[in-house]
Amino acid sequence: MTLTDEEIQQLIQALEAGNSTPQIKRAVFSQLKPVSGVSKGAGLEKLLDIPLKLTAVLGRTRLLVKEVLDLKEDSVIVLNKLVGEPVEILVNGKPLGQGEVVVINETLGVRLNTLAEAPEEGR
Repeated sequence: MTLTDEEIQQLIQALEAGNSTPQIKRAVFSQLKPVSGVSKGAGLEKLLDIPLKLTAVLGRTRLLVKEVLDLKEDSVIVLNKLVGEPVEILVNGKPLGQGEVVVINETLGVRLNTLAEAPEEGR
């Protein structure tokens, strides 16, 4: 049963005037029926063009505000990783796996070496 805007206004006015007491009932929904003609993989096609943020974490460090303000061109920030250590790869902030930094035609890249374990259901 769909109420029009006018019926809703009448109900509100009746409640405010104390002319009517609200009735509370359990909601009843009709059973959903499967849609015919749609394959199971069709939903995935819609997701393929969604952009994701991919991050390769070379290392981390902590600096004081004073140290950040003192940074200038040619400053070196020392990270907590050694040369050759795996690089963390994140997708939207969640671990995807680990990789290694590579150079491809003078462009930096990351080769994916291992995939992260899938999280347990219910997390």
